[in-house]
Amino acid sequence: YYFRYPECLDWKDILGKINIENVYVIKPGIEPYHYLAQADLLIMDLTSLGLYFPVCGKPIIFWDNINVKYVPVNLIDELRKAAYVVNDISNLDSIIDNALSSFDEEKMRILSNKISSYQGRSEKRIREELYDSLHLESAE
Repeated sequence: YYFRYPECLDWKDILGKINIENVYVIKPGIEPYHYLAQADLLIMDLTSLGLYFPVCGKPIIFWDNINVKYVPVNLIDELRKAAYVVNDISNLDSIIDNALSSFDEEKMRILSNKISSYQGRSEKRIREELYDSLHLESAE
């Protein structure tokens, strides 16, 4: 798992308490996009990365972080509907298990299609950019 975290928390302490193998933390300032292809899921609060990850067709844990304020907009609301939303991440190992077992691939596919249809139906450009940043061959 790859996890990008905000600097407001002590993630070394939080992740040190969980019992999950292969958890990788992406520190602030490091571009996370090249990790997406290898990630099994994304744990996020509010980041544009959450609008790229649905193309991967993998689970997202959306942490409703009280320290992060956002203006509800359609795509963020849609992301929250497709993601596994939590208010507390103190029991992260259980949260990850639940997110993986309850993942709805169809919801994520629908979200991916909605995201790529925004901005003047720019799906082709967005998909090409995503595939390029993930070092994947285009499906087209």
